[in-house]
Formats: sequence, C-alpha cells, structure tokens
Amino acid sequence: HQQPSAPLSPKIKVPIDLCLFYLLLLSIAEQAPFALAYAIAATATVSLIGGYAVAILQRGVRSLLLSAVLAVLYGTLYVLLQAEDWALLLGSIGLFVFLGAVMYATRRVDWSEA
Repeated sequence: HQQPSAPLSPKIKVPIDLCLFYLLLLSIAEQAPFALAYAIAATATVSLIGGYAVAILQRGVRSLLLSAVLAVLYGTLYVLLQAEDWALLLGSIGLFVFLGAVMYATRRVDWSEA
C-alpha cells in the first residue's frame, strides 16, 4: 500500500516565492526599466504571499499585516538599491534598528517554555 506524497508545505512554498521575486525582477528588467520591473515583481510577490496567507491563516487582518510588512521590506530594499554609495551604511542602520525592535518586542517572552 503506497501512501500519497505530501504536497509542498507552506514552509517551502513561501521561500520559493521569495526567491522567484529575483527571477521575476531579472526577467522583467530585461524588457522594462528597473523601477517598473521592481514594482511589478514586488507587487506580484506580495500579492501571491498575501493571498496565500489568507487561505492559510484564515484571518484577513493577519494576512494584511503580513502583506504590509513584505511591502515595507521590498520598499526598503528598493531604496537601499538606489542609494548606491550609502547602501551599506543605510542597510546596517536599518538592520540595527530592526534587531532593536525585535529585541524590544520579545523582551517578555519566556523562551524556556517556547
């Protein structure tokens, strides 16, 4: 008796879509200006993951929050890519602020019970 193969889990599908963003960006940028290609690829990726999140999370608010966070991340990445000479400094400061926010938000989590 053969068991049916398991479908791809959400833990695999979302990272694959995040990687496909770069493939979309590269292929569209060959035919269109970079800013337009980036906007199309980012919008497609955020829409796909946001729509998938609605089905998985079954809550529109969480899916909307996830989509908003992804949109902000892609927007930040675009700004960093355009900054050229300042990209390393701005990226480092951004990561420092992000890590600080995560540390602050999780300061009361009891990790021994997680």
